[in-house]
Formats: sequence, structure tokens, C-alpha cells
Amino acid sequence: SQNTPPAADKSVVAGAGAAAAVTGNTLSGTVTLSPAFAGKASPDDTLFIFARAKEGPPMPRAISVKKVRDLPASFLLTDGMGARPDLKISNVPQLIISARITKSGKAMPESGDLQGFSQIVKPGDKNINIVIDQQVP
Repeated sequence: SQNTPPAADKSVVAGAGAAAAVTGNTLSGTVTLSPAFAGKASPDDTLFIFARAKEGPPMPRAISVKKVRDLPASFLLTDGMGARPDLKISNVPQLIISARITKSGKAMPESGDLQGFSQIVKPGDKNINIVIDQQVP
């Protein structure tokens, strides 16, 4: 698992016990790549993990960037990781998390990118599983 900088942690987590109490502004889980697509991705390809509101503007509420070599990848998305400060996980009732592998490294989807989506989730959900099992036409 990854170490986060101590400064970023203090406001969210005050120790292991408090982590369970502060749940409304995070989403966590794991992204895996479908075996059918394993041959289409290279270790250095970029993996984007986005949380978006189920309804409303498509701007991401939180973004995490990893590499294909990190798969299966654990993720933790929190308030403050969005495209703008006012776009938070905690202020929408339902979200969908998408995971996308791109060779270009660009945030916008391109033909040939590989992607997968979560079920509808709500702020605070954990153990969200996303399987990358589709190709962008």
C-alpha cells in the first residue's frame, strides 16, 4: 500500500480508530484488469481512477493516477482530489467510479483505451471493486 504525506493525513485521519468514524468523504476499493485485456496494456500505460457524480456535471469529484504495473491497484479517493475545490465526494448522494487505462496519458477518453466502471456508490463506501473489461470504441 502507498504512504500518503503526513500533512495530507492529519485532517482526515487522527489514528486508526478515527478512520472508521470519518467515512463520508472517501471512496476506496480495488481496480483489476480483466484477463481478456491483459495483453492490450503495457506496464507503463497510465491508469486513471475517477469518481464522478451519478447525475450532474461530468467533472471528476476525485482523481487518482497510477500505472498499469500497479494493478491490481488499491485506491483511496477523498475530498480535495477533485478537478476543483468545490467538487467534493461528500456533497453528492451517488457516484460512479471509472477506471481507464490509456497509452496517451491524456485524461480524456480516446479510442482504444480500456475502461471499467463501478456500481453506483455513495460517499464513504469501501471495498468497491472495478474490473477494467471494456474497450473505448
